[in-house]
Amino acid sequence: MGTPGPTSLKVVVDSASLITAAKFTVDGHTVVEYLAQCCLLRITPAVHQEVILAGATYPDAAHVQAMVTDGRITVASPPVSAASVLDGYKLGRGEKDSIILMLTQPDMDYLVVDDRLAFVVSDRMTVPKILLVDLLVELVWQGCMERQLAEKMLKAIAPRYAPGFIPHTLTMLERGERRCLS
Repeated sequence: MGTPGPTSLKVVVDSASLITAAKFTVDGHTVVEYLAQCCLLRITPAVHQEVILAGATYPDAAHVQAMVTDGRITVASPPVSAASVLDGYKLGRGEKDSIILMLTQPDMDYLVVDDRLAFVVSDRMTVPKILLVDLLVELVWQGCMERQLAEKMLKAIAPRYAPGFIPHTLTMLERGERRCLS
């Protein structure tokens, strides 16, 4: 598997999305390995702690650590550690730091976040955010990933999503538009 090209999306990945991407495989590779081919992946130290250190006994945690070690995922600290306005939301440290990192690094394209509260708070702060399933759509539409591969990934990660998300996303890929009702 190669490294991302010069037109790759630059994304900050939150814990829930990273765990999902590391847990599921397609054709012998994890979803996060495919993402690393198409995107520059960045996580905060808090996400690193949540995913790798807290989940040290899980194979997906060891896999993510190997990707950090070999540089396919970079760990970056937000320049500020306290953001009092975010404290009131009772976000996890990973979500909070990921939002701060996005707010302070304008070169990043998206925050990949599947946590509902973090998604809403990001929206309120005008942070460019995207669900993992929608990142796969974006990568297909930008020509960075084959549609068939994205469809396999969506089917693989389906157990992590509420009913409706995967069928809707597959329809989006099929029709080439987000606003599809049938």
